[in-house]
Amino acid sequence: MPRYIGISKHAPSECPGANKRIQEAWQKIQGQLESTMNKHGVKVVAGPYHADPAHMTVAIVEAASQDAVTDFLMDSRLAEVQNIELYRATELMEMFKAGAERGTLY
Repeated sequence: MPRYIGISKHAPSECPGANKRIQEAWQKIQGQLESTMNKHGVKVVAGPYHADPAHMTVAIVEAASQDAVTDFLMDSRLAEVQNIELYRATELMEMFKAGAERGTLY
């Protein structure tokens, strides 16, 4: 199953630890996360981890496609309360093997 790395960030003023309105929104979102993940076939395999002291978290998820992860982020409303970068994850040794098969460019 493909894996994806999600990196999310928010401004200090939008931190759920400092902003009551945002904290309430997060509580609403968290109450629906499991069912929304199941709906889109998304499984967390690592994290989410908070990158101290930044206002940033990192998670690795599995899903059938990047579209499934994006749909989950939109449907769960996580994308409405933070900026999210989403990347396809490849194990480093797999990347090295694929690069060796392609040969060098320079």
